[in-house]
Amino acid sequence: MKNKKEINKSLKLAQKGDVQAQYDLGRHYKDLASKEKYKDNKEKINLSFVEKNNNESANWFLMAAEQGFPDAQAEIAFNYFITKNERLAKKWSKKASKQGNKLGQVVLGQLVIKNDPDQGFDLIKKSAEQGQALGIYELARCYFNGVGTKKNYDEGLRWAKSFAKIRKKPRHMRTVGDLILPHNKKEALKWYKKAGEEGGPETHFKLAYLYIYGPVVKQDLKKAAEWLKKAEKTNDPELLLKIARIRLSIITNGLTNEKKIEEKIKIGKEYLDALKKSSKYGNAKAMYMLARAMEIGSGWFIKEDQKEAMKWYKLASDKGHSEARKEMGFYLYDGKIKDGDRKEGLRLVSLAAEQGDKRAQLTLADGYAFGHSGLLEINTEKAFFWAKKAVKEKDPSWSGVTNDPRITTVDPYLKIAQSFLAGCYADGRGVKKNNKLAFKYFMLAAKGGYSRAQYLVSRFYFQGYGIKKDF
Repeated sequence: MKNKKEINKSLKLAQKGDVQAQYDLGRHYKDLASKEKYKDNKEKINLSFVEKNNNESANWFLMAAEQGFPDAQAEIAFNYFITKNERLAKKWSKKASKQGNKLGQVVLGQLVIKNDPDQGFDLIKKSAEQGQALGIYELARCYFNGVGTKKNYDEGLRWAKSFAKIRKKPRHMRTVGDLILPHNKKEALKWYKKAGEEGGPETHFKLAYLYIYGPVVKQDLKKAAEWLKKAEKTNDPELLLKIARIRLSIITNGLTNEKKIEEKIKIGKEYLDALKKSSKYGNAKAMYMLARAMEIGSGWFIKEDQKEAMKWYKLASDKGHSEARKEMGFYLYDGKIKDGDRKEGLRLVSLAAEQGDKRAQLTLADGYAFGHSGLLEINTEKAFFWAKKAVKEKDPSWSGVTNDPRITTVDPYLKIAQSFLAGCYADGRGVKKNNKLAFKYFMLAAKGGYSRAQYLVSRFYFQGYGIKKDF
């Protein structure tokens, strides 16, 4: 609709039940939302304007859909599909598909392809052969990944190119690059370069990634840095987090010149800047990573700052980040937060312990073994209970991977828990004294590299505790 006069005319007709006018209004408000959402300056996107127009669009589409208008039914189906409401997406896409609607066919195809690959593929192909852009894109994806059909790279590329002929904007060139990237990095690079400057921050990030890791282009950290700088001009918190992580990987994987410490410092500061910006836009993961960085510190690009770390842990915790909530629990429990609620700290640590976190379980074991500043009274049975739990249970939060330079890729708390449990058996703390079991767990901890346990194993051999004397 070109002007206010046309909009008012359609509005009057739509209010009287004219189905075409209702659909046209739906399209008008959807186009307004899309124009705002995809404008070049991402910093100035009015998200409330986008949401308001999307809601208005959905209302008019629904009115037309309920009168049996297939194009509106397909739009409603697509809206439900992208918001993960499969039941209603299937309901409306079936109605639209029965009337031959191309968008309805591809939406239904995507919904059924998992359980019925043949039917899903046929629907998507039918839509693509009629020139529907989403159908063409999804058909290319089916051929690339072998979904509903045999893998066929050439067919995938042919349909990906067809999509680019219909959708000619730079962001669509980037979409084609994303589609091809897992299968042919060299071909994907061509499409990212086509998108170029106007492809937006996502494209800039992908180009930076390829210049860092290749292998289709010669590694060029200078060019990568230029593209990352452009990619940072976004308010997308997830993309900013990716930028932060890629910068951390440049440092930790030794991709910088080891002799130039100032180069590492510069990238380290850029890593922190990206984390801070992502955090500013509300990304709880970035807040948590920022807190971890400040808690641990680094001699060459960030100073240890417990106060700042606590601030970011709290912000991430308030956003619902489970690891941050756990860290807040430890800070409160240990009285590191001035005027903090230590009982709340105990509650959070206990919750983490119940969920299998070894550090939390050890914290409770230690607290019950020796008492903890008025929060916990000595209770050796409970100390033994939590120590045994820490040894026997697998920690669901431990992935075997860590960015913390102080700990190895072996669960750092298991060997401590083993040694603690051994001490319970050796001293008869909360359990009947048993030197054989004490030796067993000290040996496990010693093999895990725990130095105190190694010393105690040697003593057990000297004294013949739980094992035959062996000097």
